[in-house]
Amino acid sequence: MFHLSLNYRSHAGIVDCAHTIVELLVKFWPHGIDRMDRERGQVKGDAPIVYQDLPEDFVTTVCFNRCS
Repeated sequence: MFHLSLNYRSHAGIVDCAHTIVELLVKFWPHGIDRMDRERGQVKGDAPIVYQDLPEDFVTTVCFNRCS
């Protein structure tokens, strides 16, 4: 078995954001997940936007409006 350390599907901003979440999981639950080499994104991109204080139905409304 081997692990890919280069992510071909997500840009670096998304991969870096995911890595931050993994670091928090390891910090608070050190034995809760398997440790792997850090992943890298192939394409540089803008950092993801993290929204706060959105209405409860925001995701549902956006999804139904775009998917209809």
